[in-house]
Amino acid sequence: MGNENKINDNLETTSKFLPAELSDSDAKSDTYSLRKEFSKTRKNKDFLLYLVVAVFIGVFTFGAYYLGKYIYEVNINNEISIGEFEDLRLKELIDSAKKNASGLELARADLENLKIDKQNAILKIDEKYSLLFEKLYSEELSDEELEKSLSALKVKQKKQLFGVNKRYDSRINKKLRDISLIKKDIKKDDKVVQEGISESSAVVGNYNKINDIKMNIFKKSKEREIRLLKRYYDNYVRSIVLKYNPNFRSQKIKSILKESVVLNKSGYRFLNEYNNLLEKEGVLSVHNFKNFHERIKNNSILMNRLLRIPYKNSVKPTLKNIDRLTKSIVQDYDKLWNDLVLLIYKKNYIIKSYDYALDFILNEKPESGYIIDPRKLSNMFIHMNKVYKLTDGETAVIFRSDDEYIGKIKIYKKDSNGFRAKLISRMKGKKVKPFDKILLEKNVE
Repeated sequence: MGNENKINDNLETTSKFLPAELSDSDAKSDTYSLRKEFSKTRKNKDFLLYLVVAVFIGVFTFGAYYLGKYIYEVNINNEISIGEFEDLRLKELIDSAKKNASGLELARADLENLKIDKQNAILKIDEKYSLLFEKLYSEELSDEELEKSLSALKVKQKKQLFGVNKRYDSRINKKLRDISLIKKDIKKDDKVVQEGISESSAVVGNYNKINDIKMNIFKKSKEREIRLLKRYYDNYVRSIVLKYNPNFRSQKIKSILKESVVLNKSGYRFLNEYNNLLEKEGVLSVHNFKNFHERIKNNSILMNRLLRIPYKNSVKPTLKNIDRLTKSIVQDYDKLWNDLVLLIYKKNYIIKSYDYALDFILNEKPESGYIIDPRKLSNMFIHMNKVYKLTDGETAVIFRSDDEYIGKIKIYKKDSNGFRAKLISRMKGKKVKPFDKILLEKNVE
């Protein structure tokens, strides 16, 4: 008590206010001392009360600490405590939700597996028959035999593909029905959970945990689907590559690809120019020659574009070999026609020498011409004096000496190179020979 000593200063002043007659000198009186009374009160304090209060405070603090720790541990625990749902009777719902969520994802995964297995089975069949088709192409078969064999293989392939589709489609349809039923159960569970959320706020957090479980299962399922799709994609790519980039098995083709093709370094750039003798001899016109060169150029453009495509297996070397062979053929034919033109020049020079000699003789003789080659009597080569203007269908007689008659011929224009003769009549026992003389009937007197 903080004010004890202050009270002592006023104890003696109380007698000043009391009347004197109240004092009894004969009586023994005990003087009341406030100091003594306070002293007694301090001695009579109850320490048990303080102990109880202290214990209560300690228990309360201890309990509050461990209760907070327990709540913290419960909040960070990922496992769902089924006890939280005892009062709300949601234990069965959670088990059902987890079971249905897992079942749905597993069913979906099974469905994707079936689809991918179906595609893989189809790819295996396509790959198998691609090899069989290539094997047929490598065999030395006639067009008819090849077409017949290919048709038979295609029928077998179609039959096997039908069997695969039928087998997998029935299983896929069954799995789709299972998924539909599971979805209905999940929808029902979600409805009950949504109703239970309004009853307790604690359910909200646990409902979110259910969704987390579903999402984790869904995530794992999708990761698995990705792996399966990647495997299917790899198989699909391999099948497509093999289909359009086959490995040729024919020994004949392999030997062709190994052959070395020698090319002129100039390629198509320095092909020979047009020679007018081609048109003079009626072989090739200027227009057709230019058209021929344009087609060569277009072929080169297309081939160069194909060679830039990253083909695999036997296709790339085959295209390169086709390009080399084409250039080689073009170069060889270009050289061939140019050499032939030079040869024609030489032969024409020789022929002109013979023409000069025959023309010289005919100018000295009265004959109109000579039989040159009578081996085909309906189309005999003749040489006529150029001083005469011949007409188509004109007739003439053949004789050997001045008085030896052989027969009669009809002269006709064969082409721009000159006239030919056809035997009309002949003396019995006579034979037409080279250099028999020809005399036009219009010149016979």
